[in-house]
Amino acid sequence: MSAKLNSAQRYKNPAIRSHLASQYVLATLSSRVQRRFEALLKTDPELEREVYQWQQRLDPMNNNLKEVPPPERVWSELSQTLNLKTNTATKQQESWWHRGWTAIPIWRSATAMLAIITLSIAIWPSTNQIQSVDYLAVLQSDSSVVEPELVIAAYKGAKPGESHLHLQWNDRVEKTSTSNLTLWTVSRENGQQISLGPVSVAETTRLLTPTEWKLIKNSAELLLIEGNSPSDPVRFRGPCLQLNPWNKA
Repeated sequence: MSAKLNSAQRYKNPAIRSHLASQYVLATLSSRVQRRFEALLKTDPELEREVYQWQQRLDPMNNNLKEVPPPERVWSELSQTLNLKTNTATKQQESWWHRGWTAIPIWRSATAMLAIITLSIAIWPSTNQIQSVDYLAVLQSDSSVVEPELVIAAYKGAKPGESHLHLQWNDRVEKTSTSNLTLWTVSRENGQQISLGPVSVAETTRLLTPTEWKLIKNSAELLLIEGNSPSDPVRFRGPCLQLNPWNKA
């Protein structure tokens, strides 16, 4: 019993909680510790927020990573491993078409190996993968506008703190500043408006806590308000559409 109490007290230590949250985001926890940590997340909203904060803090590293070209020796080693060197006389007798056609499987293998090597060099794995949109809000400044000015897309993450929003302007309309605009959800159940803070963050990637994701999921529409109060002027608004089945969102 005392051992369990000591373990519970350990997880209340701010330094330990911050360390575990950061390692969880970096995916460096052991399977056992990760399972225990995810069980805690389900009952500890403060710990969820800690994960979200670390995710928000580390996300710029992920977005700003530059590609690292492999050194020349990698190609040499690949050539030796895949037996790419052939007899010179035989090469001269082969047509360029035949050589190119027969080399396709080899280059596929080489590309796969090169991708693995490149990934092993990266410090932080990229999350810029193609992902389907779960919710989409098409926003207009006025119903008389010919085309919507912008859209806000919401993507469901695999882990707490990985769900996110992204704002995209319509290239055929004039883009305006969003620096003084805040994003608000409008509940489908009672019409309550809840602020998600400045929308300008969503022009790159706006991460969402599990609570914020539920607000998006249950919203009838999204608003961009000029100010920090629900009574301030609404600059843009639009219905929030669900694009994926409920059991996947």
